[in-house]
Amino acid sequence: MRKLFLATLGSFVFLVVVNAVLFPVFFPDGPPEQYLAVRSSPLIQYHLLALLITAFLMSYLYPLIWRGGAAWQEGLRVGVVMALFVSLPENLHVYALTSISFIKLLFPALWVTVIWGLAGMVIGLIYGPHPTSAKRSRWHKFVDVTE
Repeated sequence: MRKLFLATLGSFVFLVVVNAVLFPVFFPDGPPEQYLAVRSSPLIQYHLLALLITAFLMSYLYPLIWRGGAAWQEGLRVGVVMALFVSLPENLHVYALTSISFIKLLFPALWVTVIWGLAGMVIGLIYGPHPTSAKRSRWHKFVDVTE
């Protein structure tokens, strides 16, 4: 439980800092999709909540799908897989609904994949080389999830 909390906190701080500092550099006009009825100023607390949920879900999934590799590699894998689950389908939906070029919509998907992959590395480094509990290890004697 302690490592889950620390991994969530560490990856959340990473996601907030990187998005606050680098997102405006790579997307100075905001994301390529433009919405109707956009707010005059965004509700930052909901952006923060979304990043916190992302950090928690990646931190929760990390020990469940850990395969025994180096902590940073396992974290990278978790972050990239989760990012692809979210960003590619979402950007394909946006492409289907808007007249924005497909290439322009790939940049946000690439952004999410890279940043979440790096956040996953933070999670892996916090959990360390053996994130599984004794209870899960006993379960693995019967079911090998690495195949």
